[in-house]
Amino acid sequence: RKLKLPVAHVRAQLAFYEQFEIVQTTSAILRAGLDLHQTRALSFYDALIVAAAQIAGCATLVSEDMNSGEAIDGVRILNPFATYAQRATNDLPGEDADKDAYYAYLTVKHQ
Repeated sequence: RKLKLPVAHVRAQLAFYEQFEIVQTTSAILRAGLDLHQTRALSFYDALIVAAAQIAGCATLVSEDMNSGEAIDGVRILNPFATYAQRATNDLPGEDADKDAYYAYLTVKHQ
């Protein structure tokens, strides 16, 4: 079949996605996930996500399923769908925050 998207568009999308680091599931992540599952009352899969974020050096994890504002092993949980009042309570950027500042808050800086 023919490609229904312009090649330039596909290349641009690839370039965009290549900016992100892919974290492979390793035995270290599985062990850390099991520990979090047992000690923090997280579901096993949420615990794996947090463990992968922690091992990858993420400061913030965006999730609507976990407790926004909570810090787990140095990873802060942020619910992007929380109301302004909820974010203000947890000292998180609000709806009226500058978009660039909000995205900068979500950006992970690798050392």
